Amino acid sequence: MAGVSEDEEVEERVGAAEFGTWIHAVLERVDVEFLMENKALSEQQIKIILAEEFKKQFGGYDPESGINRLLYQVAEQTVLAFLEEQRDQNENVEILANERNLSTTIEVALPKSSLQLKIAGKIDRIELLGNTIRVADYKTGKIEHLAPVKLERLDDLLLKSTKPNDEKIRQLWLYQYLIYKQMFLEKGLKLKGREFYLDQYEVTSGFYSLRNIKKGFIPNPLRFDEPQTPESYVAETEAYIKQFVTNRLLNPEEPFQKTTDTNTCKYCDFKEICGR
Repeated sequence: MAGVSEDEEVEERVGAAEFGTWIHAVLERVDVEFLMENKALSEQQIKIILAEEFKKQFGGYDPESGINRLLYQVAEQTVLAFLEEQRDQNENVEILANERNLSTTIEVALPKSSLQLKIAGKIDRIELLGNTIRVADYKTGKIEHLAPVKLERLDDLLLKSTKPNDEKIRQLWLYQYLIYKQMFLEKGLKLKGREFYLDQYEVTSGFYSLRNIKKGFIPNPLRFDEPQTPESYVAETEAYIKQFVTNRLLNPEEPFQKTTDTNTCKYCDFKEICGR
């Protein structure tokens, strides 16, 4: 909002964010070029994709020097282990889409006007297991467990909490909402030449943790009611979003303030501005 941007520094080593981008690009190509086409995938082909995407992402970086060599080996082992685990689990998962952009707009009433609020996200993978559509996000970090959310915790989790696991749950919450909303607006979901309807398929969202691959698909633990319906999920979600915008984000009585979780400042490019 203030027009402040990151310094453009010339680096020769792979950073944490760049590492994640590289892994995502590799998995996207594996999904699109092999798994979605039901083509056999060899270890050598995976290594070729890793090398090609490294060159695309990092240009003149030397993959054989210092920390880059170590990170390259970690990336190779991570991707190979993840794909091998997926193959061993043999869940008969069908990949329907990859790197899918989803968005919707809702109207938020303000004291003297209204606001058209756009909510959008890019989903790493949409897959089908039996009659369940799963919205999947790849995480290069480790996720142990996402505990079920108690109803009395919903307000804190969705409107206030800065706990890392709560932030992850909020991401899954909105991904699942976006899929539901698209299926309502478009009277179904059209993927790979097929149509999927809410009266025939369930929908959930979840993570694949590449540092905890044995966990498999880690599902969204947030539920608003039992039995949960798509209609109630969308209605409850939009009520919370409107509450957040009017009571917090655009509330003139609540000033902008520094985060109370200083752990999030460790990797911030602007921490010197606020003395962190």
